Amino acid sequence: MKIVVFNARFSANVGDGLIAECLQRQLELTPGVDGVKTLDLGGKETGSLRADRRLASQAFMTATKLPHWVGRPLALAMNIYATAHLVRRWTAALKDADAVLIGGGQLLVDVGYYFPVRLAMVLFLSKQKGLPVALHALGMSPMSWGARILLRSALRAVDLRSATFRDATSRNLFNQMMRGGYATLTPDPALMTERHVKPAAAPLIAARSAGPGRRVVGLGIIEPAKVNEKLSDDPAVPSLTGEVFLEIARCLTAKYELHVFCNGLYEDAAVLSRLQPALVAAGAHVHDPPSSPADLVAIIATCDCVVAHRLHAAIAAYSLKKPVVALQWCPKVESFCGSAERGVSFLRASDLSGPAVSAAVERALADEVDPQALERQIDLAAQGIEDVVRMVSREGHATAEQFQAHLDSSRTQR
Repeated sequence: MKIVVFNARFSANVGDGLIAECLQRQLELTPGVDGVKTLDLGGKETGSLRADRRLASQAFMTATKLPHWVGRPLALAMNIYATAHLVRRWTAALKDADAVLIGGGQLLVDVGYYFPVRLAMVLFLSKQKGLPVALHALGMSPMSWGARILLRSALRAVDLRSATFRDATSRNLFNQMMRGGYATLTPDPALMTERHVKPAAAPLIAARSAGPGRRVVGLGIIEPAKVNEKLSDDPAVPSLTGEVFLEIARCLTAKYELHVFCNGLYEDAAVLSRLQPALVAAGAHVHDPPSSPADLVAIIATCDCVVAHRLHAAIAAYSLKKPVVALQWCPKVESFCGSAERGVSFLRASDLSGPAVSAAVERALADEVDPQALERQIDLAAQGIEDVVRMVSREGHATAEQFQAHLDSSRTQR
């Protein structure tokens, strides 16, 4: 069976690449699969953008920040135009395919219709080719009415065999959109990071200079506006600012060697660059933004504990058996912490401060990752991928028909 996978493989956020790489490697090891091709929904073929595409990306992001009545139609038009240029490449990739898999990652989001338009086109092409489709290890955020209608119509038109999500919030949003309760939960494929992603070569990483007994802590930086937007409905949560990160850094450097990094997203990298002089003055080592999943894994591999908002900094650390202090900002992070056992703690945004993080790190270092519990999670992630392959194969056809029956019955619930 030849499977074509669509996701955000070459996103600037290398956490998306981490999911894509782990998913592809595990699919290649799954019985019955003899070919896997992964395509980036943005049309990128590497982790870097050409100058013309960088300008197009900046123009699109500018459109999404315009007043709603003009920004949304403009962003939609730009997305339709960009997606039309990908049709020939995607059609060629599907020529010899036996199934289409969409995932994993936070792909069911609506920023100027970016993913809804692209996913609708993938589903349309799959329908034309008569290919079974599976959604796997996805995340979903609340979307506009137009995006929901577009995706619901496209999903109902295809032979949808399976839909799995990484967290209950995403699963429930999907079930509400489809007006049916058939999506299920599965672990994030990036839990298999240690199995499938080798760290980048050593020159990226500064030599560990910690003395005896001095542990290394990694601190992930995120654009504060992202966190503030997600948590704006909670009056008990103070606004996150760059100064909060500096306070955390000062507290951590008093006890530990501190390595500061980001997941590569442009906005996060800009904040890291702006804070770098003050972080260095506080005694921290600041890493260049990673350009590949292997770069991120190499950074995390130098640490004894990782503190981060970004989900895949936390998941990669956990996979490498590094204790994690995950910081609240979106439901998927809290969901991951709830599914993990020893070695992963969750710090609420209302409690975020330098002393609180320092105390959480001290507790985390004393509470090592349980390797057996981690192995169970990894096995569940691998089993989830095997289940998807079975669902899109002939052997899974009867089960897929049952899934489709759920889908058909939901169409009457209007």
